[in-house]
Amino acid sequence: MSGNRLSYIIILCAVLLAAGGYFALTKDAPKYKWSERLHLEEDQPYDFKVLRTLLDSSEVDVELVDHKISNVIDSTITGADYFFVGGSRYNVDSAEVAYLLAFAERGNNVFFATNYLPRILWDSLNFTSRWDYYSAKEDIIRTSVVAHLEGDEKAYPFTFHNAMGPTNRSWDILDPDYLLSDVEVVGRLDSAHQVNFIRVPYGKGHFYYHCEPLLFTNYYLITENGFDYANGVLSQMNLKKVYWDVYNTEYHRIAGKNRNSEDSVHFKKSPLNFMLENRSFRWAWYLSLVLVGLYLFVQARRKQRIIPIILPPKNSSLEYARALGALFFKGEDHTLISREMMRQFWLHVRTTYRINRKREDREKLVALIASKSATPQEVVSEIITFDERIRNRARIDHDELSRLNQLLETYYGVEQEISVKS
Repeated sequence: MSGNRLSYIIILCAVLLAAGGYFALTKDAPKYKWSERLHLEEDQPYDFKVLRTLLDSSEVDVELVDHKISNVIDSTITGADYFFVGGSRYNVDSAEVAYLLAFAERGNNVFFATNYLPRILWDSLNFTSRWDYYSAKEDIIRTSVVAHLEGDEKAYPFTFHNAMGPTNRSWDILDPDYLLSDVEVVGRLDSAHQVNFIRVPYGKGHFYYHCEPLLFTNYYLITENGFDYANGVLSQMNLKKVYWDVYNTEYHRIAGKNRNSEDSVHFKKSPLNFMLENRSFRWAWYLSLVLVGLYLFVQARRKQRIIPIILPPKNSSLEYARALGALFFKGEDHTLISREMMRQFWLHVRTTYRINRKREDREKLVALIASKSATPQEVVSEIITFDERIRNRARIDHDELSRLNQLLETYYGVEQEISVKS
Protein backbone atom coordinates (compact mmCIF):
# COMPACT_ATOMS: atom_id res chain seq x y z
CA MET A 1 0.00 0.00 0.00
CA SER A 2 2.81 2.39 0.91
CA GLY A 3 4.52 1.64 -2.42
CA ASN A 4 1.40 2.54 -4.41
CA ARG A 5 0.96 5.74 -2.42
CA LEU A 6 4.56 6.75 -3.13
CA SER A 7 4.03 6.08 -6.86
CA TYR A 8 0.91 8.24 -6.94
CA ILE A 9 2.72 11.05 -5.15
CA ILE A 10 5.59 10.89 -7.64
CA ILE A 11 3.15 10.95 -10.59
CA LEU A 12 1.21 13.90 -9.14
CA CYS A 13 4.41 15.89 -8.60
CA ALA A 14 5.62 15.11 -12.12
CA VAL A 15 2.30 16.12 -13.66
CA LEU A 16 2.16 19.37 -11.69
CA LEU A 17 5.77 20.17 -12.63
CA ALA A 18 5.19 19.42 -16.32
CA ALA A 19 1.91 21.36 -16.42
CA GLY A 20 3.49 24.33 -14.66
CA GLY A 21 6.36 24.38 -17.12
CA TYR A 22 4.01 24.08 -20.07
CA PHE A 23 1.76 26.96 -19.00
CA ALA A 24 4.77 29.10 -18.12
CA LEU A 25 6.10 28.67 -21.65
CA THR A 26 2.81 29.10 -23.49
CA LYS A 27 0.78 31.61 -21.50
CA ASP A 28 2.20 34.58 -23.42
CA ALA A 29 1.89 32.94 -26.83
CA PRO A 30 -0.15 35.15 -29.20
CA LYS A 31 -3.58 33.94 -30.29
CA TYR A 32 -3.00 34.75 -33.95
CA LYS A 33 0.03 34.08 -36.13
CA TRP A 34 0.45 36.91 -38.60
CA SER A 35 2.95 35.21 -40.86
CA GLU A 36 1.87 34.47 -44.45
CA ARG A 37 1.24 30.77 -43.83
CA LEU A 38 -1.29 30.30 -46.67
CA HIS A 39 -2.66 26.99 -45.37
CA LEU A 40 -5.95 25.68 -46.73
CA GLU A 41 -7.60 24.37 -43.53
CA GLU A 42 -6.23 26.83 -40.94
CA ASP A 43 -8.06 29.81 -39.41
CA GLN A 44 -5.11 32.16 -38.90
CA PRO A 45 -5.34 35.59 -40.59
CA TYR A 46 -3.34 34.65 -43.66
CA ASP A 47 -4.80 31.20 -44.34
CA PHE A 48 -7.61 30.11 -46.72
CA LYS A 49 -10.20 28.45 -44.47
CA VAL A 50 -12.86 31.12 -45.16
CA LEU A 51 -12.43 30.78 -48.94
CA ARG A 52 -12.72 27.01 -48.71
CA THR A 53 -15.80 27.32 -46.44
CA LEU A 54 -17.53 29.72 -48.84
CA LEU A 55 -17.01 27.36 -51.76
CA ASP A 56 -18.19 24.36 -49.74
CA SER A 57 -21.33 26.21 -48.57
CA SER A 58 -22.33 27.01 -52.16
CA GLU A 59 -23.34 24.54 -54.85
CA VAL A 60 -19.73 24.15 -56.03
CA ASP A 61 -18.41 20.57 -56.03
CA VAL A 62 -14.89 20.93 -54.59
CA GLU A 63 -12.50 17.98 -54.90
CA LEU A 64 -9.03 18.13 -53.36
CA VAL A 65 -6.15 17.13 -55.62
CA ASP A 66 -3.96 15.28 -53.14
CA HIS A 67 -1.88 13.38 -55.68
CA LYS A 68 -0.55 13.98 -59.18
CA ILE A 69 -2.94 16.00 -61.32
CA SER A 70 -3.18 13.29 -63.98
CA ASN A 71 -4.23 10.74 -61.34
CA VAL A 72 -7.13 12.83 -59.99
CA ILE A 73 -8.62 15.02 -62.72
CA ASP A 74 -10.98 13.36 -65.20
CA SER A 75 -9.38 13.44 -68.66
CA THR A 76 -12.74 14.00 -70.40
CA ILE A 77 -14.41 16.57 -68.14
CA THR A 78 -15.47 19.98 -69.48
CA GLY A 79 -16.82 23.12 -67.81
CA ALA A 80 -14.67 22.58 -64.70
CA ASP A 81 -12.03 24.65 -62.87
CA TYR A 82 -8.60 23.85 -61.51
CA PHE A 83 -7.45 25.97 -58.54
CA PHE A 84 -3.97 26.41 -57.15
CA VAL A 85 -4.09 29.01 -54.39
CA GLY A 86 -1.22 29.81 -52.04
CA GLY A 87 2.35 28.75 -51.56
CA SER A 88 5.44 30.59 -52.66
CA ARG A 89 6.11 28.01 -55.38
CA TYR A 90 4.10 25.81 -57.71
CA ASN A 91 5.98 22.51 -57.94
CA VAL A 92 4.96 20.70 -61.10
CA ASP A 93 6.79 18.85 -63.88
CA SER A 94 6.45 19.00 -67.67
CA ALA A 95 4.07 16.02 -67.85
CA GLU A 96 1.66 17.68 -65.42
CA VAL A 97 1.90 20.97 -67.33
CA ALA A 98 0.94 19.15 -70.54
CA TYR A 99 -2.05 17.62 -68.73
CA LEU A 100 -3.18 21.08 -67.55
CA LEU A 101 -2.85 22.47 -71.09
CA ALA A 102 -5.08 19.68 -72.41
CA PHE A 103 -7.49 20.29 -69.53
CA ALA A 104 -7.87 23.98 -70.49
CA GLU A 105 -8.06 23.23 -74.20
CA ARG A 106 -11.25 21.20 -73.67
CA GLY A 107 -13.06 24.26 -72.28
CA ASN A 108 -12.00 24.30 -68.63
CA ASN A 109 -10.42 27.11 -66.60
CA VAL A 110 -7.09 26.97 -64.75
CA PHE A 111 -6.69 29.52 -61.94
CA PHE A 112 -3.37 30.22 -60.21
CA ALA A 113 -3.09 32.55 -57.22
CA THR A 114 0.54 32.28 -56.18
CA ASN A 115 3.60 34.49 -55.91
CA TYR A 116 5.63 32.31 -58.24
CA LEU A 117 4.96 30.23 -61.35
CA PRO A 118 7.63 27.86 -62.67
CA ARG A 119 9.46 28.86 -65.84
CA ILE A 120 8.12 25.84 -67.75
CA LEU A 121 4.51 26.95 -67.25
CA TRP A 122 5.32 30.61 -67.98
CA ASP A 123 6.92 29.65 -71.32
CA SER A 124 4.14 27.19 -72.24
CA LEU A 125 1.48 29.91 -71.92
CA ASN A 126 3.53 32.65 -73.61
CA PHE A 127 2.92 35.26 -70.95
CA THR A 128 6.07 37.05 -72.08
CA SER A 129 8.86 36.49 -74.57
CA ARG A 130 11.53 34.06 -73.45
CA TRP A 131 14.00 36.83 -72.62
CA ASP A 132 11.53 38.98 -70.65
CA TYR A 133 10.71 36.30 -68.04
CA TYR A 134 12.67 37.97 -65.24
CA SER A 135 11.84 41.54 -66.29
CA ALA A 136 8.06 41.10 -66.14
CA LYS A 137 7.94 40.27 -62.40
CA GLU A 138 8.25 43.30 -60.13
CA ASP A 139 7.13 44.39 -56.68
CA ILE A 140 6.14 47.54 -54.82
CA ILE A 141 6.79 48.28 -51.15
CA ARG A 142 3.68 49.74 -49.49
CA THR A 143 1.42 49.36 -46.49
CA SER A 144 -1.81 49.71 -48.49
CA VAL A 145 -2.80 49.10 -52.09
CA VAL A 146 -6.02 49.61 -54.05
CA ALA A 147 -7.08 46.76 -56.34
CA HIS A 148 -9.20 47.18 -59.46
CA LEU A 149 -10.96 44.67 -61.74
CA GLU A 150 -11.63 45.30 -65.41
CA GLY A 151 -15.27 46.16 -66.03
CA ASP A 152 -15.84 46.96 -62.35
CA GLU A 153 -15.82 50.62 -61.31
CA LYS A 154 -15.43 49.79 -57.63
CA ALA A 155 -12.03 50.22 -55.96
CA TYR A 156 -10.92 47.61 -53.39
CA PRO A 157 -8.44 48.94 -50.78
CA PHE A 158 -6.26 46.43 -48.89
CA THR A 159 -3.94 47.14 -45.95
CA PHE A 160 -1.31 44.70 -44.74
CA HIS A 161 -1.21 44.03 -40.97
CA ASN A 162 1.04 42.07 -38.69
CA ALA A 163 0.98 41.61 -34.91
CA MET A 164 2.03 45.24 -34.42
CA GLY A 165 -0.52 46.77 -36.81
CA PRO A 166 -0.28 48.14 -40.37
CA THR A 167 3.17 47.74 -41.88
CA ASN A 168 4.98 47.82 -45.20
CA ARG A 169 4.97 44.78 -47.47
CA SER A 170 6.31 43.77 -50.86
CA TRP A 171 3.31 43.38 -53.22
CA ASP A 172 3.96 41.35 -56.39
CA ILE A 173 2.95 42.88 -59.73
CA LEU A 174 3.54 42.37 -63.47
CA ASP A 175 4.81 45.02 -65.86
CA PRO A 176 2.35 45.10 -68.80
CA ASP A 177 5.07 46.37 -71.16
CA TYR A 178 6.61 42.89 -71.11
CA LEU A 179 3.37 40.92 -71.60
CA LEU A 180 2.57 39.55 -75.05
CA SER A 181 -0.49 40.63 -77.02
CA ASP A 182 -2.53 37.49 -76.27
CA VAL A 183 -2.42 38.22 -72.53
CA GLU A 184 -5.54 40.00 -71.24
CA VAL A 185 -5.21 42.24 -68.19
CA VAL A 186 -8.09 41.44 -65.82
CA GLY A 187 -6.95 43.19 -62.62
CA ARG A 188 -4.40 45.71 -61.39
CA LEU A 189 -3.39 47.67 -58.33
CA ASP A 190 -3.06 51.44 -58.06
CA SER A 191 -2.05 52.21 -61.67
CA ALA A 192 -2.27 50.68 -65.12
CA HIS A 193 1.39 49.61 -64.87
CA GLN A 194 0.80 47.55 -61.73
CA VAL A 195 -0.95 44.47 -63.14
CA ASN A 196 -1.67 41.62 -60.70
CA PHE A 197 -4.31 39.53 -62.53
CA ILE A 198 -4.10 38.30 -66.15
CA ARG A 199 -5.96 35.89 -68.42
CA VAL A 200 -4.70 33.88 -71.40
CA PRO A 201 -7.14 32.10 -73.75
CA TYR A 202 -6.11 28.53 -74.49
CA GLY A 203 -8.24 26.39 -76.78
CA LYS A 204 -11.80 26.57 -75.49
CA GLY A 205 -10.71 27.50 -71.97
CA HIS A 206 -8.55 30.04 -70.14
CA PHE A 207 -5.56 30.27 -67.85
CA TYR A 208 -5.81 32.85 -65.05
CA TYR A 209 -2.83 34.05 -63.04
CA HIS A 210 -3.20 36.21 -59.91
CA CYS A 211 0.19 37.01 -58.38
CA GLU A 212 -1.15 37.98 -54.91
CA PRO A 213 -2.80 35.04 -53.09
CA LEU A 214 -2.76 37.12 -49.90
CA LEU A 215 -5.91 38.95 -51.09
CA PHE A 216 -7.94 35.71 -50.75
CA THR A 217 -6.95 34.95 -47.14
CA ASN A 218 -9.19 34.88 -44.05
CA TYR A 219 -8.22 38.38 -42.85
CA TYR A 220 -9.63 40.05 -45.96
CA LEU A 221 -12.50 37.69 -46.85
CA ILE A 222 -14.35 38.32 -43.58
CA THR A 223 -14.78 41.96 -44.68
CA GLU A 224 -17.35 43.07 -47.25
CA ASN A 225 -14.61 44.69 -49.34
CA GLY A 226 -12.51 41.51 -49.48
CA PHE A 227 -15.57 39.34 -50.10
CA ASP A 228 -16.69 41.49 -53.04
CA TYR A 229 -13.19 41.44 -54.54
CA ALA A 230 -12.89 37.66 -54.30
CA ASN A 231 -16.39 37.31 -55.72
CA GLY A 232 -15.43 39.52 -58.67
CA VAL A 233 -12.35 37.41 -59.37
CA LEU A 234 -14.07 34.03 -59.00
CA SER A 235 -17.17 35.09 -60.95
CA GLN A 236 -15.10 34.59 -64.10
CA MET A 237 -14.78 30.87 -63.36
CA ASN A 238 -17.32 28.12 -64.11
CA LEU A 239 -17.71 27.23 -60.38
CA LYS A 240 -19.47 23.93 -60.96
CA LYS A 241 -16.71 21.38 -60.44
CA VAL A 242 -13.51 22.68 -58.81
CA TYR A 243 -10.30 20.69 -58.48
CA TRP A 244 -8.33 22.32 -55.64
CA ASP A 245 -4.64 21.36 -55.75
CA VAL A 246 -3.08 20.75 -52.33
CA TYR A 247 -0.46 18.31 -53.62
CA ASN A 248 1.86 20.63 -55.54
CA THR A 249 2.29 23.12 -52.69
CA GLU A 250 5.04 20.85 -51.33
CA TYR A 251 8.11 19.22 -52.79
CA HIS A 252 8.01 15.49 -53.44
CA ARG A 253 10.99 13.18 -53.72
CA ILE A 254 11.59 11.68 -57.17
CA ALA A 255 12.10 7.92 -56.97
CA GLY A 256 15.59 6.77 -57.95
CA LYS A 257 17.23 10.19 -57.50
CA ASN A 258 19.96 10.98 -55.04
CA ARG A 259 18.82 13.37 -52.30
CA ASN A 260 21.69 15.76 -53.10
CA SER A 261 21.28 15.63 -56.87
CA GLU A 262 19.98 18.57 -58.84
CA ASP A 263 16.72 16.80 -59.77
CA SER A 264 15.87 15.57 -56.29
CA VAL A 265 13.32 17.24 -54.03
CA HIS A 266 12.49 16.95 -50.36
CA PHE A 267 9.95 14.73 -48.70
CA LYS A 268 6.62 16.22 -47.78
CA LYS A 269 6.47 17.36 -44.17
CA SER A 270 4.84 14.96 -41.76
CA PRO A 271 2.34 16.01 -39.08
CA LEU A 272 5.03 15.44 -36.43
CA ASN A 273 7.37 17.88 -38.23
CA PHE A 274 4.63 20.49 -38.13
CA MET A 275 3.97 19.93 -34.41
CA LEU A 276 7.65 20.17 -33.47
CA GLU A 277 8.03 23.47 -35.36
CA ASN A 278 5.39 25.10 -33.16
CA ARG A 279 6.45 25.77 -29.57
CA SER A 280 3.02 25.17 -28.03
CA PHE A 281 2.50 21.92 -29.92
CA ARG A 282 6.05 20.82 -29.18
CA TRP A 283 5.67 21.15 -25.42
CA ALA A 284 2.23 19.55 -25.53
CA TRP A 285 3.81 16.60 -27.35
CA TYR A 286 6.59 16.30 -24.75
CA LEU A 287 4.06 16.51 -21.91
CA SER A 288 1.97 13.78 -23.53
CA LEU A 289 5.01 11.50 -23.80
CA VAL A 290 5.86 12.05 -20.12
CA LEU A 291 2.30 11.34 -19.00
CA VAL A 292 2.06 8.21 -21.16
CA GLY A 293 5.38 6.98 -19.76
CA LEU A 294 4.27 7.53 -16.17
CA TYR A 295 0.96 5.85 -16.85
CA LEU A 296 2.64 2.78 -18.31
CA PHE A 297 5.08 2.69 -15.37
CA VAL A 298 2.33 2.70 -12.73
CA GLN A 299 -0.31 0.70 -14.59
CA ALA A 300 2.01 -2.08 -15.73
CA ARG A 301 0.35 -4.60 -13.42
CA ARG A 302 -2.40 -6.66 -14.96
CA LYS A 303 -5.98 -5.39 -14.60
CA GLN A 304 -9.39 -6.44 -15.83
CA ARG A 305 -10.22 -4.85 -19.13
CA ILE A 306 -12.73 -2.01 -18.84
CA ILE A 307 -16.01 -2.68 -20.61
CA PRO A 308 -16.47 0.19 -23.05
CA ILE A 309 -19.69 2.18 -23.19
CA ILE A 310 -20.95 2.25 -26.77
CA LEU A 311 -23.08 5.29 -27.41
CA PRO A 312 -25.48 5.46 -30.37
CA PRO A 313 -24.34 7.65 -33.26
CA LYS A 314 -25.35 11.24 -32.83
CA ASN A 315 -27.22 12.89 -35.66
CA SER A 316 -25.90 16.43 -35.91
CA SER A 317 -27.62 17.34 -39.19
CA LEU A 318 -30.43 19.24 -37.45
CA GLU A 319 -28.00 21.26 -35.33
CA TYR A 320 -26.03 22.12 -38.44
CA ALA A 321 -29.15 23.31 -40.26
CA ARG A 322 -30.17 25.43 -37.27
CA ALA A 323 -26.73 26.97 -37.13
CA LEU A 324 -26.94 27.95 -40.78
CA GLY A 325 -30.40 29.38 -40.25
CA ALA A 326 -29.18 31.44 -37.34
CA LEU A 327 -26.26 32.69 -39.39
CA PHE A 328 -28.24 33.92 -42.38
CA PHE A 329 -31.78 34.67 -41.19
CA LYS A 330 -32.08 35.15 -37.45
CA GLY A 331 -29.98 38.32 -37.65
CA GLU A 332 -32.88 39.82 -39.73
CA ASP A 333 -30.41 41.80 -41.81
CA HIS A 334 -30.74 40.56 -45.37
CA THR A 335 -29.21 43.61 -47.04
CA LEU A 336 -25.94 41.93 -48.02
CA ILE A 337 -27.72 38.90 -49.52
CA SER A 338 -30.20 41.04 -51.48
CA ARG A 339 -27.45 43.31 -52.81
CA GLU A 340 -25.44 40.28 -53.93
CA MET A 341 -28.54 38.87 -55.69
CA MET A 342 -29.02 42.14 -57.57
CA ARG A 343 -25.31 42.34 -58.38
CA GLN A 344 -25.53 38.90 -59.99
CA PHE A 345 -28.71 39.93 -61.87
CA TRP A 346 -27.05 42.99 -63.42
CA LEU A 347 -23.94 40.96 -64.23
CA HIS A 348 -26.15 38.41 -66.03
CA VAL A 349 -27.95 41.17 -67.96
CA ARG A 350 -24.66 42.79 -68.97
CA THR A 351 -22.84 39.61 -70.04
CA THR A 352 -25.79 37.77 -71.64
CA TYR A 353 -27.72 40.55 -73.38
CA ARG A 354 -25.00 43.24 -73.64
CA ILE A 355 -27.23 45.78 -71.91
CA ASN A 356 -25.59 48.66 -70.04
CA ARG A 357 -28.12 49.94 -67.51
CA LYS A 358 -26.26 53.24 -67.04
CA ARG A 359 -26.87 54.25 -70.66
CA GLU A 360 -30.62 53.63 -70.71
CA ASP A 361 -33.52 55.32 -68.92
CA ARG A 362 -35.78 53.19 -66.73
CA GLU A 363 -38.67 52.60 -69.14
CA LYS A 364 -36.41 51.74 -72.06
CA LEU A 365 -34.28 49.52 -69.83
CA VAL A 366 -37.33 47.56 -68.62
CA ALA A 367 -38.59 47.08 -72.17
CA LEU A 368 -35.16 46.05 -73.46
CA ILE A 369 -34.58 43.43 -70.76
CA ALA A 370 -38.12 42.09 -71.03
CA SER A 371 -37.92 41.71 -74.82
CA LYS A 372 -34.55 39.96 -74.83
CA SER A 373 -35.28 37.63 -71.92
CA ALA A 374 -38.97 37.02 -72.77
CA THR A 375 -39.88 37.98 -69.21
CA PRO A 376 -43.07 39.96 -68.48
CA GLN A 377 -42.40 43.68 -68.13
CA GLU A 378 -44.15 43.74 -64.75
CA VAL A 379 -41.60 41.26 -63.35
CA VAL A 380 -38.61 43.17 -64.74
CA SER A 381 -40.02 46.49 -63.53
CA GLU A 382 -40.55 45.15 -60.00
CA ILE A 383 -37.00 43.73 -59.95
CA ILE A 384 -35.57 47.13 -60.87
CA THR A 385 -37.81 48.76 -58.24
CA PHE A 386 -36.35 46.38 -55.66
CA ASP A 387 -32.85 47.36 -56.79
CA GLU A 388 -33.61 51.04 -56.23
CA ARG A 389 -35.13 50.25 -52.83
CA ILE A 390 -32.09 48.21 -51.76
CA ARG A 391 -29.74 51.03 -52.73
CA ASN A 392 -31.64 53.60 -50.70
CA ARG A 393 -32.31 51.55 -47.55
CA ALA A 394 -30.01 50.30 -44.83
CA ARG A 395 -32.00 47.15 -43.97
CA ILE A 396 -34.17 44.66 -45.87
CA ASP A 397 -36.65 42.45 -44.02
CA HIS A 398 -37.41 38.78 -44.61
CA ASP A 399 -40.61 39.30 -46.63
CA GLU A 400 -38.89 41.65 -49.05
CA LEU A 401 -36.01 39.21 -49.52
CA SER A 402 -38.47 36.38 -50.20
CA ARG A 403 -40.33 38.48 -52.76
CA LEU A 404 -37.07 39.41 -54.50
CA ASN A 405 -36.11 35.73 -54.65
CA GLN A 406 -39.48 34.84 -56.23
CA LEU A 407 -39.05 37.52 -58.90
CA LEU A 408 -35.51 36.43 -59.77
CA GLU A 409 -36.58 32.78 -59.92
CA THR A 410 -39.30 33.80 -62.38
CA TYR A 411 -36.77 35.70 -64.49
CA TYR A 412 -34.19 32.90 -64.59
CA GLY A 413 -36.89 30.25 -65.06
CA VAL A 414 -38.24 31.94 -68.20
CA GLU A 415 -34.74 32.24 -69.61
CA GLN A 416 -34.00 28.57 -68.90
CA GLU A 417 -37.18 27.47 -70.67
CA ILE A 418 -36.15 29.46 -73.76
CA SER A 419 -32.66 27.95 -73.78
CA VAL A 420 -34.10 24.41 -73.48
CA LYS A 421 -36.53 24.97 -76.37
CA SER A 422 -33.81 26.44 -78.56
